[in-house]
Amino acid sequence: MVSTINRCAAGDVLWRFTGSDGEFKLPLSKDIRGLLSLHDMSHLDIGGEVLLYKAKEFSSKHLASAIRYLEPSLAEYVRQSLDHPYHLSLMQYKARHHLSYLQSLPTRDTAVERLAAAEFQQNKMLHQKEMQEIKRYVNECPISS
Repeated sequence: MVSTINRCAAGDVLWRFTGSDGEFKLPLSKDIRGLLSLHDMSHLDIGGEVLLYKAKEFSSKHLASAIRYLEPSLAEYVRQSLDHPYHLSLMQYKARHHLSYLQSLPTRDTAVERLAAAEFQQNKMLHQKEMQEIKRYVNECPISS
């Protein structure tokens, strides 16, 4: 039931960006940030929704062709998004790349950046501590053959 509701909601949103032929409107290909959002959304397709499939094709094609014209930090961000889609990646991995991109922007919200960086570092330290505990446990309790 939930997947039907989600697919209908996606279709309700996406149809506004298509022409009478059912294809996405070409002027949308100029909005890189919009294409990135469309690309992320398109990966929510779990039931073969045609419009989400078209969204993935449209966004992937236009993002890939735009990379060579983008400023370097945005180009790298787009490349990362195409290679490692948001919904199919580990959050820590995506957070690190997103934070790097945010730090490259000329106009930034440093308070949000500092908060994001602090949270990232805190999670990193937590994972390192957990790994140390696992290593200690493995060393103290060797598996007998």
